[in-house]
Amino acid sequence: MRIINLQCCGIKRYQYIFGTITFLAIALTSCKTTKKTTAIAAVPVTDTINTQITAQQLLDSVTKHAFAPSFLSAKANVEANLTDDNKSFNVTLRIKNDSAIWISINALLGVEAARVLITKDSLKLIDRIHNKFAIADYDYLSDILRIKVDYKTIEQILLGNFFAYRNENRFNSVYTEDNYFILSTLNKRKLRRSLEDKDPNKPIVQDFNIDPATYRIQTMNVDDDRINKNMHTTYSNFLQLPEGLLPLNSETFITAEQRIGIKINYTKVNTGTAEDMPFRIPASFERIVPAPKK
Repeated sequence: MRIINLQCCGIKRYQYIFGTITFLAIALTSCKTTKKTTAIAAVPVTDTINTQITAQQLLDSVTKHAFAPSFLSAKANVEANLTDDNKSFNVTLRIKNDSAIWISINALLGVEAARVLITKDSLKLIDRIHNKFAIADYDYLSDILRIKVDYKTIEQILLGNFFAYRNENRFNSVYTEDNYFILSTLNKRKLRRSLEDKDPNKPIVQDFNIDPATYRIQTMNVDDDRINKNMHTTYSNFLQLPEGLLPLNSETFITAEQRIGIKINYTKVNTGTAEDMPFRIPASFERIVPAPKK
């Protein structure tokens, strides 16, 4: 296993960490845990799916069955790939609903290498190995990932819940495919045509595969031909918790100028009991200002 290397030079090191941690927050829904899991099997379409359901009714059901803990804490092993550079590292994660995401990154022998705090207006990083810190806004993160992100989007994807890639996205179409509902911004015919013939003038296409037995999202896909970008997330192996079903495994890929991928394996998951999110930047640490936008 390769442990995250913080010895690379200059601002690129911080871009890597910012990009990886933000992407971690976007994708962080996979886990292995000692708790008993509940396998949710696919159900035949003809036995389960209500073919008369409207897009709004389906969206209401998905929202009703969202995973919504007041507090989530977890330990996980992360495998990240950015531009063919593979990294593995251990993290401790804490999330306070609609408020903050706290991440501690451990290097060899359990020594903390970095700490991150994501709030609604910023991301802050402490690099304990090099005695430095950095602060970025969401515009900077969006530039790195080539995808528009904000706190709410990160938290919802993290929990495997519904989110709209852009506020103006309207989910007007619902149809069935294999054993799932498809909730999309385009109808089935237009979606297939869009996938076959990319056009930068076309609207952004976002769609979800939804399990009809649980109304939980199985896959999420965004195609933005204006900037030749795609984001795809797959969720699987759901754990039944008091707050709802949590996906135990996930894989997320972002394809733009480069391909970014992440897989996460949890070793422990707890919900409900709030824990501290300590984050203090030592006065002696040097501030690293993110590279200016191009």
